[in-house]
Amino acid sequence: MIKAQELESFIRTALKSIEKGDVVASSAESFSIDFDMDQLKSVEDMDHFAIGMRLFENGKIGNSFVNSLSDGEVLLQKAKESASLGEELDFGLPSPWNFQKMDLFYPQTLAFSKEEGLQMGENLLKELKAIDKQAKINVGISRGRQTHYLANTSGFWGSYDSTYLGISANMILVDEDESILSVGDGDSSHSIDIRVKEMVENIEWRYRNALKKTNISSGYYPVLFAPEALGLLLEPIEIAANAKTLYKGISVLSDKLGKEIADSRFSIVDDPFYEKGMDSYPFDDEGVMPEKKPIIENGVFKNFIFDLAMAKKLNTKSTGHGSRGVSSLPAPQFSNLVLSQGNASLEEMIRSMDYGLLVCEFLGGGMSNVVAGDFSVNIELGYLIEKGRVKGRIKDAMISGNVYDVWKRILLMENKLHKNGSLFAPSILFDKISVAG
Repeated sequence: MIKAQELESFIRTALKSIEKGDVVASSAESFSIDFDMDQLKSVEDMDHFAIGMRLFENGKIGNSFVNSLSDGEVLLQKAKESASLGEELDFGLPSPWNFQKMDLFYPQTLAFSKEEGLQMGENLLKELKAIDKQAKINVGISRGRQTHYLANTSGFWGSYDSTYLGISANMILVDEDESILSVGDGDSSHSIDIRVKEMVENIEWRYRNALKKTNISSGYYPVLFAPEALGLLLEPIEIAANAKTLYKGISVLSDKLGKEIADSRFSIVDDPFYEKGMDSYPFDDEGVMPEKKPIIENGVFKNFIFDLAMAKKLNTKSTGHGSRGVSSLPAPQFSNLVLSQGNASLEEMIRSMDYGLLVCEFLGGGMSNVVAGDFSVNIELGYLIEKGRVKGRIKDAMISGNVYDVWKRILLMENKLHKNGSLFAPSILFDKISVAG
């Protein structure tokens, strides 16, 4: 990785070359281990470094990036060229403030070696292979460290280190009719606290229940969404609650602030400080103080999220959700999404269903009009539930509807949250969703 003193010196020199703007830098090192179809496929080391500049010149915004500390003049020149064609917009940049330290860096994670990763992968492969010798197993393990810098001409200077350990696995079986069954799970953490045992148990439950195939007749039925399937129902809300969509005049939530849009038991909080959240940060990518924001509270829509540019255009203030890659300008983006939970176990929810579906994965995006919240999507991994029991994996079925209608028809919510990347969510049972078998 780039030495901190060299990088900090480069940033200070870059800032002195402009009247107004900011500099963002990212330096990372990692390794990845991949087992493919029961065999070790690769062990790779990776290093990444990039530095970006955003400047305001003659009332316009420009940006650029480079991958070398020897390209300071190139960074400045490209940013100026970009500004000559950039958007006409100007706003203030954050002054210095004391941001809180967060537990994103763990020495134990950094000490996690390739040898430990190989051993973990081999053990996981053996455990999954024991479930069914006919299945092929894929396992991926990655460990990394990243240093993030942000500084601007108003005096803000911030940096933080983070570590991560990630693991994923899936079982693949080619059926007699040559259709493919693929069941997987994964976890990631800043620490070495990875839920391997829970992953194996989850994969085994889904795999064994998927071996028997069945069909479902078309109709309107209760549908139980596993946490990783909820993205289908959350994506339109994230789009509509983004100030960029609001500014364009296409947000279906533009006139819904303070109004009920979901079941009164349902809440979503965007929390950049959430413990174990993979999208946690002490300051956003513009140096603004983050805020924990309720997006939906007891069914009522409460907040849009803003970066500095959207806040200026809509005459409000940033909510600390400015996100940017080193090569791009900032835009509003959610951090960790934490959903409310209920009081029923997964087993109790399944037992409550006389006839319906449990869905875990969808095939592709499947949205017919994501802005309006309409969806029509094929089920990749789903199960028929009949008289409170899992009857088998369904094939050639799809569900359709509108997410804003669906969120008003919650029957039960699981009494625990599951981590799925930066989403913390329970399984949720909804009533009367259109199913085509």
